[in-house]
Amino acid sequence: MRAWLMRRGYWMLVKGEELKPGSLVEGKPTTDKSSATLAWSIKAGKAADELYLALEPDQRTHIVGLENNPVAIWKKLVAVHLQKHPGSRFLSYDHFFSIQKKEDETLTSLMTRIDEAMVQVKNLCPDKFSLDDLD
Repeated sequence: MRAWLMRRGYWMLVKGEELKPGSLVEGKPTTDKSSATLAWSIKAGKAADELYLALEPDQRTHIVGLENNPVAIWKKLVAVHLQKHPGSRFLSYDHFFSIQKKEDETLTSLMTRIDEAMVQVKNLCPDKFSLDDLD
């Protein structure tokens, strides 16, 4: 989904790094109706639609009430599907360390499985995770 959003130009918005123009003036929200704000709102709507349409119908229950907010949708989906708890990390490490080459498997395929498992391990670690934080 991240790659799809990047391709469509919505990733920075969904990630929360592309803020609404004039969203805060002196720490207070504004009701700016400029063309830049309108363009941002249209882009945010399209990003939210992309996220919503990509979800299976049974997954849409997680985002009820957030349908117009792509940043909130993404945060909610990450919270639901990437639970960064010690138990989840332990299982991902266990899977990683149990990988063995199958008889009919090529080294390239083995390396791909190892890379995928390592990505899973990294995804389940908190931000700024180091060996000092290892469970």
